[in-house]
Amino acid sequence: MAEFLAKLINMHFGYVRFFDSSENLTFQLSELQKFGCMSLWIETAGHAARKYPEFEKLKLSLSKGDYLVVFKREDLGTEAEFIDLLIELGQNHIHTICIQERIDTSNEFASVEHD
Repeated sequence: MAEFLAKLINMHFGYVRFFDSSENLTFQLSELQKFGCMSLWIETAGHAARKYPEFEKLKLSLSKGDYLVVFKREDLGTEAEFIDLLIELGQNHIHTICIQERIDTSNEFASVEHD
């Protein structure tokens, strides 16, 4: 019960890297809201961008116990960047959820599922 209550108390921050009109931004934002994201951050920098200013601002907003939620893992960079980010956030006790890939680091055994 305590773990369930902690998930309600801690903030869920949704993040989307929106690259082009072929992606459905409305759908992704809706999925993030279903996960309880009250704060939504949209990055409009293109694929070739080296810096993502909205993401850097978002990272500064995260606190111990918070959740970073993305619709798809690639919104957090390459696989190597993603792993580095998971380590960085994990050291600060910040959880990551990738909806599409069903990745959830909020438990002791960091659940990663694939179809």
